[in-house]
Amino acid sequence: MSLEGSRILVDPVTGCRVHMLRWVEWSVTAFTMTYVVEAVDCETSAMPLLLGLAQGTSTLMGGLMPLAPSRAVWLACLAYAVLAYLTIFPRARHKMAALRRMPEGGGEDAVRSRERTRLGAYLAVACASFWTVFVANFAVHAVWSLLDQAGANASSLPFALDCTADVLAKVVYAACIVDGCDSTLMVREWRRTQWVERQMSAFWQESADAIIISKALLPPPPTPGGEGGATGGDAGTEAAARCQTHASSALSTLLGSKASAPWLRGHSHWLPEVAEAAELVLQNSSLSVDAPVSLEYALAVAWKVARLAAMRGEEDAGSAVFTFKLRGPDAHCSAGRGTSVSGAGGPPFP
Repeated sequence: MSLEGSRILVDPVTGCRVHMLRWVEWSVTAFTMTYVVEAVDCETSAMPLLLGLAQGTSTLMGGLMPLAPSRAVWLACLAYAVLAYLTIFPRARHKMAALRRMPEGGGEDAVRSRERTRLGAYLAVACASFWTVFVANFAVHAVWSLLDQAGANASSLPFALDCTADVLAKVVYAACIVDGCDSTLMVREWRRTQWVERQMSAFWQESADAIIISKALLPPPPTPGGEGGATGGDAGTEAAARCQTHASSALSTLLGSKASAPWLRGHSHWLPEVAEAAELVLQNSSLSVDAPVSLEYALAVAWKVARLAAMRGEEDAGSAVFTFKLRGPDAHCSAGRGTSVSGAGGPPFP
């Protein structure tokens, strides 16, 4: 183009200047874009190929109209171009109707199919809308040239409108495609989440070890000494916090079915003050208690160890082990920060 320039013809009927190189570009682009848009949610290539050929040849007729030897040939090219262009609207309407008929929810395949249909419908509507802008600009320019050929050919407004619509079309197409990619990633993430939920549920229900997860309901009240603590709870015991604790079904092998039932459902309780035992665990990295203790006491030690370690910035507190005997059946458990007992939250998949 820089050496030879771009060939410009004058339409024999309307008198418009026609930039042939742009019509050649549009003919290829019309076929390619329509084919790709139509193929997004199609199982076969027949319909995308037919619709792409319709739009491509429609644009090609517009480029051949300046070469028409007679008015009859020019009108025949115009009629074919309009009829072929109009085929895009029934397809866009069909895709939107198919999207509205699709139910919400469902499994992974249903979600993926709905996202493909949604992307195909939005792209089809965008394609039809911007092709309409190009056609309307062509029609207005043609009428303007018939009324005032010198003024229409001297103005660069039609060319600027075509370029603006071209840029906006590419922006909208890119936005739809990026949105479709994000939706695909969401489907994959949903699938991964479902798999993790199944694995965690099976682990929670079938683990041979007793898993106990405890979540604080109230923050530890401050005290003049800065250690926190409050008076409350069962039997007047001093409590550091109120917790909601869940346990896996394996706890019944330690406490028995009746005693473990509240913990399996989710038990709300106060933690007794165990500052001295927690200090011993942190100082010695382990503590063994021979006398049977309640599960609340064992949880309180784990909570206190974690809290004191966080306050003092001790990173190795996770290796601290508290060995004890539960009241009830003859059984032993070990509780430490991040091991058998956790203060991070309740069971994600009970």
